[in-house]
Amino acid sequence: MKKYLITTAALLSLSACGTTTVIREVTATTQQPKETVVITVPVQETTPTNKYTKFYDHVMENSGQAQTWDKSNIIELGDLICGALDDGNSVASVIELLESNSDGSSDTELFASLLVGAISYICPEYVNQMENYIN
Repeated sequence: MKKYLITTAALLSLSACGTTTVIREVTATTQQPKETVVITVPVQETTPTNKYTKFYDHVMENSGQAQTWDKSNIIELGDLICGALDDGNSVASVIELLESNSDGSSDTELFASLLVGAISYICPEYVNQMENYIN
């Protein structure tokens, strides 16, 4: 039984390495003990997406004005939004800060996508605070 548990633990740990392990017990017709057959099937791994890539993609998909900005500036703004929240500022005060730096109505779409994207992807610990502000 110990050997079976150790083998199972080792096989389960391998399953996290890009393979799927299928364990099947085979019973022989001549009353011999059960034989365990292990088949390892390779699984195609996908590259994990970085939280900043998700944030940047979100902003680019939701703001036409963002198309004119450098990627580094967009990511820096996302970090600044999360930094302001980390410093104890509320979502409302971050919105006020963004609006006070606005020079036109087209900024609303950009600021909304920056705020929602930053909270959704860079600092998701503030999602509840954002939802409470919206409701």
